[in-house]
Amino acid sequence: MEATIDAPVTLFAVGTNFNGMSTSITLTYVPTDFAVAVGRCRLSVAHRGTGYRRLRCGVQEDDQCGGDVRCERELRARNHQEYHRPAARIFATRVAPSHFWGRRTMAAMDTSKVFIHSRFARVVCKVLCLLLPTCAYAEWVVQDSPVSQASLRAVQAMNTNVVWASGSQGTCLRTIDGGRTWERRVVPGAETLDFRGLAAFDDRTALLVSAGEAELGKARVFRTVDGGETWRQVFQTQQKGVFFDGVAFWDRRHGIAFGDPINGKWFLLTTDDAGLSWQPMPPEGLPAMLPNEAAFAASNSSLLVHDGAHAWIASGGAARARVFMSQNRGRTWQVVDTPMPAGSTAGIFGIRFWDSKHGIGVGGDHSRDHEPSENVILTSDGGRTWVKSMPTEPAGLKESVVTLPQGELLAVGPAGTALSRDRGRTWQRVDSLALHAAACAQGHCWAVGAKGTIARWQ
Repeated sequence: MEATIDAPVTLFAVGTNFNGMSTSITLTYVPTDFAVAVGRCRLSVAHRGTGYRRLRCGVQEDDQCGGDVRCERELRARNHQEYHRPAARIFATRVAPSHFWGRRTMAAMDTSKVFIHSRFARVVCKVLCLLLPTCAYAEWVVQDSPVSQASLRAVQAMNTNVVWASGSQGTCLRTIDGGRTWERRVVPGAETLDFRGLAAFDDRTALLVSAGEAELGKARVFRTVDGGETWRQVFQTQQKGVFFDGVAFWDRRHGIAFGDPINGKWFLLTTDDAGLSWQPMPPEGLPAMLPNEAAFAASNSSLLVHDGAHAWIASGGAARARVFMSQNRGRTWQVVDTPMPAGSTAGIFGIRFWDSKHGIGVGGDHSRDHEPSENVILTSDGGRTWVKSMPTEPAGLKESVVTLPQGELLAVGPAGTALSRDRGRTWQRVDSLALHAAACAQGHCWAVGAKGTIARWQ
């Protein structure tokens, strides 16, 4: 379907059926100071008390849209000339049926494309609900980072404003203004440590866990209660073989940290005082490990906790990739095999549950991180059984996976980000930005990667 607008006019276009519903779009051309870009637009919907969530595209957000969806200029050097041509166009695809207050209600087409050609350079399109639950043009937008060489491996979002991130070279970063500025929070004497484990509670309280050989003084835990102005070391071990892989908290007081196996069992620590002190978990309640089995300290997401007592640990490095499960805060564990391909450099890297039953594991081979592989597994029974799913697009290693507000999934890795709108059954390519870890809070998502990369999903 295609429509050309030559003068101020309201255009009503009807498309095909969607789930038995006649699909339609209401478009209004209004000469204003806003402009159409070529192939991209900025779209947003104001709350205005309607209960409809905000939808985003592009780099910025329009807080004064008055309930309309507005297509605005995104002027770039490469399309500047194209933008000024009479046939400037904007398009949207895969829009979903919905209702929205305003002059007209619409249910938009599922797979049709709508092209709006204008002989004028400036136009505002009222395209009511012209989006899926996640905006068709949502993307990772790279932020200004205060570090350029550190490999960032952990990120935790507390709310729309407060986010912590950490990684190599003793790096700890924090924003309290939604990413407009990032501060480096220096841990004295930790310049050579690799903080691959991170747990934060608010803008002032956080813990850092360093990955590295304990016998070299690298297995350490630090805590701050003043936003990173000062740090206190709350745990260190020099036990040979200890190598921390991750940390997570069920609530503000109860948490768990884990590392590669010692004498054939995971090295587990627990705390019940918000990380002030840590106690080793007796190995008797742990299943035996396979030869060479361990976890990948790539994204702080091979350990997951849920519902106050549940915990899962994902493994690799051995002949089989497995998932360990506990329902009592780590006192006892069960283990199951998964169909994720495994090997010395392959297995499950990240795990995520959106309720106590349904979850996903992502992974691959870090020695072939851009090559296609079966890198997604799903469970519907709390992790007791797992099945293969379609591989991600882009292909390659995926190290972390997060859920978006409407249930979509984002999986990140060195080869780029994949998006699933059906709980991991199928995937579509987002970009090729190399990222290691991701986290979401209150509908806002963040990701981090090599060379100090920080990105926000919008």
